[in-house]
Amino acid sequence: MLTTEHSEYPKWSSYRFETVCEPWELSTSEEKVTIMDPIRFDPLSPLTWKVDQFNAIKLEKWDDADYLKPVPATFNNVKGFLVSVGSELLLHLRPEDLDITSYGTFTLDFYFGKDLISIEIGKDKIGYYSKSDKLQSSVLTGVYFDGDSIPTEISSAFEKFRQ
Repeated sequence: MLTTEHSEYPKWSSYRFETVCEPWELSTSEEKVTIMDPIRFDPLSPLTWKVDQFNAIKLEKWDDADYLKPVPATFNNVKGFLVSVGSELLLHLRPEDLDITSYGTFTLDFYFGKDLISIEIGKDKIGYYSKSDKLQSSVLTGVYFDGDSIPTEISSAFEKFRQ
């Protein structure tokens, strides 16, 4: 298995989506009040950070692990997909469920409870398969993808799982 130099996102303490608050004080002449400001969680940053970590691996390490290093277009397509899919769906993709294959593609496993949509992205193609107890499983093998617009078949699959 190929691993990055840093196995975890540097500022990542847990993968729970809770509102994190930091206190700040408001002073008035009569009393001191502590106010909790919510900190917005960005689900995109740890995912793009992980993609960048894979891209930073030296070529020798790819060869030693018997992995084919993805071409630059593959890295760009993964990042483009992550941006295009939107924050709501990214909440179903944990950084540890974004991985690289030995033949130079990325897999992104989105979990909706026990249901799964696994996306595979390469230099110019994207595909998926889904597994569900409630819905019929489906597969899409390699359709053209340039990182900009998500194919309608994949958007439709996500819609079915979000309902």
